[in-house]
Amino acid sequence: MPSAPVSVGVLSVLVLLTLAADNVLGKVYSRCELAAALKSKGISGKQDIATWVCIGERLSSINTDTATDPDDDPDGTVYHGVFLISDKWWCDRGKAKGCGVTCADMKRTLESNIECAKKVYVETRRLNKEKNGFKAWGAYDDCLEPEDYVRGCAGLEEDEAEEDLTIFQRSGFGKGKEE
Repeated sequence: MPSAPVSVGVLSVLVLLTLAADNVLGKVYSRCELAAALKSKGISGKQDIATWVCIGERLSSINTDTATDPDDDPDGTVYHGVFLISDKWWCDRGKAKGCGVTCADMKRTLESNIECAKKVYVETRRLNKEKNGFKAWGAYDDCLEPEDYVRGCAGLEEDEAEEDLTIFQRSGFGKGKEE
């Protein structure tokens, strides 16, 4: 009989470890954390970063563990991660699709969510007559004035100053000798 309490104890520890592992998979990020990650992954311009942050906030509260119920979609598609990426076309539970990541990868890292969303954006932009990749997300219509989503986020001030420059100035022309 002494082994019974140990077995129950071991089982309890295993259950707690399993629950802890499930919680480690997903993470909720702040708006500024998402903005910094987007910038580090090559998204530039305060307006674009703010739009991405707005979409992520509206769709998932910037939670990598978000997934829709397959019963909510007529064909059973599940949408995953911060940007609710479709497992029908972009990620899959066991193999990579258009994004090159599994849906489980998107639960683990914010970076995989961003890289996948960029691919969805590019493909939507290519196919969309308005050339607007954000049209892939229904939440975009609520994000047309997203500046408040990144207000106070460090590192975006220089993007704001750069947006005031003309293409001519950004190219380096107009610097140097005063005329």
